[in-house]
Amino acid sequence: MATLVRLPSSNWRIQVRRKGQYATRTFRTKEDAETWGLALEREIDLTAKAPSDWDKRTLEELIDLYLQDMLEVGKKVGRTRRHFLESIRPTLGKLKLSELTRANFVEYGRSRAKGGASASTVQFNFSDISAILTYAEAVHGAPLRHDEFDLARVALKKLGLMRKSRARTRRPTVEEIQRLIEFFAASPRQYIPMDRIIPLLQR
Repeated sequence: MATLVRLPSSNWRIQVRRKGQYATRTFRTKEDAETWGLALEREIDLTAKAPSDWDKRTLEELIDLYLQDMLEVGKKVGRTRRHFLESIRPTLGKLKLSELTRANFVEYGRSRAKGGASASTVQFNFSDISAILTYAEAVHGAPLRHDEFDLARVALKKLGLMRKSRARTRRPTVEEIQRLIEFFAASPRQYIPMDRIIPLLQR
């Protein structure tokens, strides 16, 4: 809707608010202001996008899109990531994209911690969720609010429920390495010659 205001300078200021967009401009004559306002409203109407159905979709549907696309291009999804994505279908997976809020993400992180998941595991879990959201946005144009997800990660880190894996503090002893070599050498199902590979990795 356009609003015309006559200024003390006798110029005319027009303000256009339409379909979430706002613009203002000043003209010397009222006719010029009205002409500009009508043209801008027409342009907004012509370029306005049709309502999106993305908000009605669920995170589970984004997971399906990701897995299907990976299958079509022949790219294998790791077993750990696939297992995790399948595990969130009954929880976060049922939420619509409009319901993927900071509060829901934080609640999920809390539930994972209560269920025994370590802070580093929660970190990995959220990395997998982030991969799905980023993929859906980049490839399929899903309008996602990353600020909600990012704030949830900040909150979980502040609560001590999420952190990166700690670096190793020691190397295996000679005895431990020897036991590994003996284990692999005696395993009839071991196709990869780990008993010969391990000594090479120690050089």
